[in-house]
Amino acid sequence: ATMAMDALFDSAKQFAELLKQSRLPAVQDWKEEDLMRAFRWVDYFGKVHNQLSQKKKAIQQLNVKFREIGHSLGSMFGGEELSYDFIPHSSEYLIKVLLENPSFSEHLRELIVKQGRVDPLFVQNVAFPQSVRTKFISLFSV
Repeated sequence: ATMAMDALFDSAKQFAELLKQSRLPAVQDWKEEDLMRAFRWVDYFGKVHNQLSQKKKAIQQLNVKFREIGHSLGSMFGGEELSYDFIPHSSEYLIKVLLENPSFSEHLRELIVKQGRVDPLFVQNVAFPQSVRTKFISLFSV
């Protein structure tokens, strides 16, 4: 792999760890800058996704790396594999797991809405996971 791909693989590991963290009670310690960093990762991988769109070999390499990372981190996506195709959905995924995480602070929930990253109705209903699942057509099993 080239140096650029190595850097991308390192980023992929940090991104995966972030997505795993977002499901854990530790998010209660998150500050605004942690949330902003999380969304910067999502935006960064959105750019990566676009840049690689025509590069089949690079996509294959990235998918192999994501699989390795997935195995080392354990199942964090409730059956959803982290992959090149997953990247465009990672923002929805991140928002969903954070809002469903009871440890995630009220202040940061409001911040997500203020930034226009999610429908306020979705947030109001987040206290009722069943209704969230029915209202927010989820791509991911919980």
